[in-house]
Amino acid sequence: MNHTPPPYHVGKHSGTIVSDSAEGITINGGTGAENVEYYGGNLIAESMSPGNAEFFSRAGNAFDPLVAALTIAKDTIRALHGIEFKGEAEERLWALYQGSPEMKEINAALAIANGEQVQSVKRTSTDNQMVSGSTV
Repeated sequence: MNHTPPPYHVGKHSGTIVSDSAEGITINGGTGAENVEYYGGNLIAESMSPGNAEFFSRAGNAFDPLVAALTIAKDTIRALHGIEFKGEAEERLWALYQGSPEMKEINAALAIANGEQVQSVKRTSTDNQMVSGSTV
């Protein structure tokens, strides 16, 4: 994925997202000293509502750390259950465990992070049961 590396932040003007890096920016007029001064950084996006600019800035900054944390969580869950893939029984157990609510969410999040189309999985706030959502 060719993109501008984080960190990102909301620019000087409402509804803009900027970065200190110019890598991957192809917006005409998004880089250069004059534009950095005007926007408060190298322009990544503009014409967003202030709330969306803040949200997308935070989401972009959190992306890599969250993918790393979920990958570690999968390994930790497997280790806590003593699943070391030394035999067919452990492989079957790990395959069965993929149906658990937490693994469905972890696997869906990692798939989305990798650009795959997946059926979203959401927990309800009241009963903590899994419900199907729309395709992401």
